[in-house]
Amino acid sequence: MRYPLLFDESYHVGVIQEHIKQMLPIIGDQPTRLDEYGSVVYGHTSLYHLTMNLPYRLVAMVSDSHMLQIIFLRLINIAYATIGLIIFAKIFLLIGIKRIYGNIALLIFTLVPIVPFVAATISYDNLIFMLTAAFMFQAAKIIQAKKIILGWLYGFVITGMFASLVKYTFLPVFIFGVIYIALFLRKKYQRAIFSLANKSIDKSNKLLLAVAIVIFITLATLFTLRYIVPTVKYSSPLPKCHAVLSIERCMNNGVYKYEYEAMQTKQERQPEPVGLFVLTWLKTVVIQLDTSAANTRKGIEIGRALPVYNTVLILSVYFGMALIIYRWKEFTAKKSWQFLLYISVFTVAYVALFNIVSYYSVNLDINTQARYFLSILPIFIVMSVMSLSKMLGRHRVIKVGVLTIFILLATQGGGIIKPIMNANSGWFWENNYIINMNQNIKDLLAPVVNE
Repeated sequence: MRYPLLFDESYHVGVIQEHIKQMLPIIGDQPTRLDEYGSVVYGHTSLYHLTMNLPYRLVAMVSDSHMLQIIFLRLINIAYATIGLIIFAKIFLLIGIKRIYGNIALLIFTLVPIVPFVAATISYDNLIFMLTAAFMFQAAKIIQAKKIILGWLYGFVITGMFASLVKYTFLPVFIFGVIYIALFLRKKYQRAIFSLANKSIDKSNKLLLAVAIVIFITLATLFTLRYIVPTVKYSSPLPKCHAVLSIERCMNNGVYKYEYEAMQTKQERQPEPVGLFVLTWLKTVVIQLDTSAANTRKGIEIGRALPVYNTVLILSVYFGMALIIYRWKEFTAKKSWQFLLYISVFTVAYVALFNIVSYYSVNLDINTQARYFLSILPIFIVMSVMSLSKMLGRHRVIKVGVLTIFILLATQGGGIIKPIMNANSGWFWENNYIINMNQNIKDLLAPVVNE
């Protein structure tokens, strides 16, 4: 599809390009040409941009084609998302979930239209998806282990720090995870925890331990620059743009300008009661799961909902929530499940609270994004699959029938089918081969998909 896609793709590419012009991993003195991206000083940019720096340099050396460069970066993001799926599959097996349940859950996940859409976008959401899965996997290994293995603890902390430097919204999740694991180990090993940790150090590969320490020190330094320095200087780990730059400079950033203008007109809008807003917020999140869009010459064009799968998706979300509540006590009773459940619920609560606070700051919903939940959605989906399977009991034929019907209904707009059916020639690069190929696929699907 044409560049840029929805979800800040032009922002990410612009900052990646800026990192090519300097040697340091942070931007310390912001030039005015970067004001369109907001405040990027004190490491306010993401480690994601730094990790994408080398691939961008490599493809730029091979070709000066902007289309080729963007497609290459998008493929890397698809790889991040794919690796995340593989790690989630490993998590499910590690905590004792049958392979078939895990596979069905991940299939359903990929059929949610926003999932392949985000995966194909140059966005740190894809790297955070992979890192969140890795963070959960390390935690699950620590909890399942019969002894303290220092390498897993280092991996857990390093992954969490890296993810926090990729996206600031992961920071509360990282803190929650560290506290949970610390309390878990304290309760499990009690006073023996330190002696067991020393034994683990003695048995560790010294070279790998040295490498882990170097990585930790590097990340700790970046962590300090990213969060500690602005906290000391601006009394916030994530200072507002106008605290770092002038309001005039910040107004060059579209997001800041929108929020600033919304603040100026706050009194013109009556806020909804909290309960009503929460219901509206939930509805918005569910609707956004069925997203496809493109940046055409005329501006952003949002894809229309395909009626059959849109209805299936909405009903599946609410039915899935009911199934999870139905078996909640059983899931929380299992130690192998507790970390995944608590950190997923914490993420939902944290994002919801952030959205509520944002709403009442301007009396306008400006930050609700379903994509913020993609990193934990596989957990909730596999819970729903397991709950439904138990509810249906040993009726194997019924289970196969339900899955078959769902897959058939998914052909009506699930996964990549929706953007293919929504697209027109204005959605694609000005390349006849690309346009014709997508049109041929659309013509092939048209007799089957009910629009």
